[in-house]
Amino acid sequence: MRKMSKFAAILLIVLMVFSMVPISAMAMETEIVGNGEVQIDENLAGEQVTPQLEQPVAEDPYALEPVVEEPAQQDPIEEPAAEEEPVSEEPVVEEEAAVIETADVEEVVEVAEDPIVEVAGTAYLALFKGGIEINVLAENIGEGYAYDVDNNELTLTDFTGEQLLAMVFGTPLSIILQGSNTLATDDGFAIDVDGDLKLGGSGELNTFGDGGIAATGDITITGGEYNIFAYEDDGSSTSGIVAGTTDVDGNVLTEGEIVINGGKFDITAIAADDGDATGIYSTDDTIVNGGSFDIYTYSENGYSTGMYAMEDLIFNGGYVDVLSETETGTATCLWGSDWLALRHGCFDLVAVGGDNPLALYSDVGIYTNPCYGDVDTTASELHLCCTCKTMSDNPKTGVQSSAMQALIASVGLLLLIGSAVIIKKSAYQK
Repeated sequence: MRKMSKFAAILLIVLMVFSMVPISAMAMETEIVGNGEVQIDENLAGEQVTPQLEQPVAEDPYALEPVVEEPAQQDPIEEPAAEEEPVSEEPVVEEEAAVIETADVEEVVEVAEDPIVEVAGTAYLALFKGGIEINVLAENIGEGYAYDVDNNELTLTDFTGEQLLAMVFGTPLSIILQGSNTLATDDGFAIDVDGDLKLGGSGELNTFGDGGIAATGDITITGGEYNIFAYEDDGSSTSGIVAGTTDVDGNVLTEGEIVINGGKFDITAIAADDGDATGIYSTDDTIVNGGSFDIYTYSENGYSTGMYAMEDLIFNGGYVDVLSETETGTATCLWGSDWLALRHGCFDLVAVGGDNPLALYSDVGIYTNPCYGDVDTTASELHLCCTCKTMSDNPKTGVQSSAMQALIASVGLLLLIGSAVIIKKSAYQK
């Protein structure tokens, strides 16, 4: 009973102590001494004060939140990158300008390519008839003509007009002849092409004018019949067929080669005063593989030349008949500035007038196939053929040499001697 009263007394004291201690101090650790008194640990009490003082520190993340804009977080605000974005945008503006300039360049390229894509290498192609220009690129088919855009090929069928003018690059312009076609002009060449030209077909072409057919590039002829009359009466030069261009001093501006694989050519070129007259003229090689040629040239005081090449003039075949005349100029039938080569073919060449008319001339050398025999390259008249037979009574021809005649006579003599020996042996045996 005494113990119970003692326990109740202690409990009463504890309740009184709790009622007297502030709530904030209730967190302090207490120690009950053996006599029933409550003792507060002062060290722990001091530690409890520290949390009260540090409570603001615990609140620092909130109270100092504005300060939390530490340099690390202020750096993004003060970063020059954000403010220099306009500077970085300037190159972007320049890039846009560059893009615009590139677009401009692309437009120019497209303009340059348009003629190639749209008209297969021809920038200009026109026929003139009755004084009216016919734009063949715009009107591909008309009376007497038809133009194939894909193959850059113009077919003339019984066409009659004044001129054909063209400007081509890349793909040569091909002219196919059908029927009888006529071009007559008093202003330049009947056919004048800036670029390369091909001619062929089974028809014929008749031209009349200051010149016949001209191209600044190469000319290739595979067939057709050509009746060309070229005439100049003002002292200018004229030609039936011309490939390439030169300046007034004769220097080559554009190289043009002529290759003739077949066809029939009747060419007349006449020049008054000091003008030169040439049947076929090239600033590069002229190569004849076949065809028949009847060429007449006349120059009063200039050069009268049947066929002239500023490089090699080579004949691999064909039948060539040339008459070149002059009063006081220079007359030459075949002239190759580099080499003149007669490999095969038949030739009837006559040069008349002037100081030294020549059937053959070369600045470098003349080659003739041995089948022609002994050819006098200084003659003004030659009649040669690949059959090794003379074509006229002209003594300056490719006739068999005396050595060949001696060889034939020797062979005949041996045969006679052999026959005599055989006969003699037969008689002796009997």
